[in-house]
Amino acid sequence: MHLIDAAGHVGNQFVHEDPATNRPPTEIDAAWLNAVQNELANAIKGFGLDLAKGDQTQLRQAIANAVAGSDLKIQGFSMPEITGPAGNRLSITAIAGQITVDAASQIIWRGTRVFSVASYSAAARTFATAASKTYHLRWRPVAGFVLLDLADAVYNPSAQAETVNAFDSQPDDALIATIVTSAGNVPTVTTYDNLAIYTPKTLVDIFSNTRVVTSGDTVLLASTFTHRYARAYRGRIDWDLWIGSAAAQTVYGHPRIEFDGVKVGHGTRLHYGYSAVGYAYTINHSGHRVQTLNRGSHTVRAMFRNEVSPTATFNPGAADSPQWEQSGSSLSVTAVEVI
Repeated sequence: MHLIDAAGHVGNQFVHEDPATNRPPTEIDAAWLNAVQNELANAIKGFGLDLAKGDQTQLRQAIANAVAGSDLKIQGFSMPEITGPAGNRLSITAIAGQITVDAASQIIWRGTRVFSVASYSAAARTFATAASKTYHLRWRPVAGFVLLDLADAVYNPSAQAETVNAFDSQPDDALIATIVTSAGNVPTVTTYDNLAIYTPKTLVDIFSNTRVVTSGDTVLLASTFTHRYARAYRGRIDWDLWIGSAAAQTVYGHPRIEFDGVKVGHGTRLHYGYSAVGYAYTINHSGHRVQTLNRGSHTVRAMFRNEVSPTATFNPGAADSPQWEQSGSSLSVTAVEVI
């Protein structure tokens, strides 16, 4: 490339004709025009595109490919988004020893460029598997689809679990699916939702006004759910529990909330009292907890540990005291924002 140096240039810049000063216009010569043309053509071809007359987006595509292969990050609409018959997931066909990405979907990269899955050859979308393996299927704008073994020390040098958020989708590296093969090399595929903008989503919403008499360590409310976004979420667990004693009994114990078997919320030792005239007591235990929600299956439970022989009552009502209306308790999990 060179700056214009043909007749009439001023400091290698173009100028208009100026009759008042008898200045001629800058001559546009073949050497400069060819330099500009070839610089643009070489940039386009250098990032894997064939020149196509009539396509006026090729320079932009070349720049996009250049960005994908560098540390430069374009802000906004940064996450890949999948659209198609399976919604925000790709459809994958699995047979013994092999998976194939189905063609009828698109991947929108950085909100600007659309990659049709059908534009990739069947060979570029088909992968052989081995028995008793765990793989991640990923998509990258330059490399296309890649199948990576979790046992590979290059891909997973710390031997982390496949659900940790280090493997989540990134702007130029989408996590499409987890593939687990059996001893007979039969793949089980779990595909993930890839969205440009992730919005809050209710994952668990339980309400119950069923009266439960508890003794010992009792599960009051529970739900198992699967998080299938390709990104970890910051989740919020909310609970609102009503626990009481039957009339003329003294009851005390500990309510608690467990997430994947780990206590994430608890109440102090609640004393439900004793009424000489036979009235029962009820106490509300409510709160919330912010919790990281990685991909995969999770279980949330509301529990109560009764520490004495008289039984406690979950969701007490008129059966426990004529003065009470039936109580109702709730437990919910909301995916609030992407991490």
